[in-house]
Amino acid sequence: GGEQIKLSQYRGKILVLEMLLTTCPHCQRCANTVQKVLADYNPKGVEALGAAINDEARFDLLRFEMASGAKFPMGIANRDKAYSFLEADPNAGPVYFPQLVIIDRKGVIRGHYEGTDPFFGNEEQNLRNMLDLLVKEGGRAQGVKK
Repeated sequence: GGEQIKLSQYRGKILVLEMLLTTCPHCQRCANTVQKVLADYNPKGVEALGAAINDEARFDLLRFEMASGAKFPMGIANRDKAYSFLEADPNAGPVYFPQLVIIDRKGVIRGHYEGTDPFFGNEEQNLRNMLDLLVKEGGRAQGVKK
């Protein structure tokens, strides 16, 4: 819709944030998985956001959303700010996508998985396991970061 979304708007919710490239088939699969999981976890206080960082995203985001089946909010993020948030240095080697960041109700990053992480080998079950843990915790944050 063109409005700026801040992560702080999601405090009190569990947030699944996918940093993506609209040209990446792995990102498309991840967005589809997030959407599928979100259907079960949204009533438990889980939300999702997608942030595309590639140059052509402005022209390709709608196609990406339709192809992935994702219905959660997606937009365009500044690449340099996204890399800073991810603590990724593109000059040190490739940065693999998708980048999936899971943030608990208190705003603590509890999981961060890049495209080559074994997490994606069984991504739906691994995401469900992580969300089950965070839902059970309620408001407690224990600062586990991968």
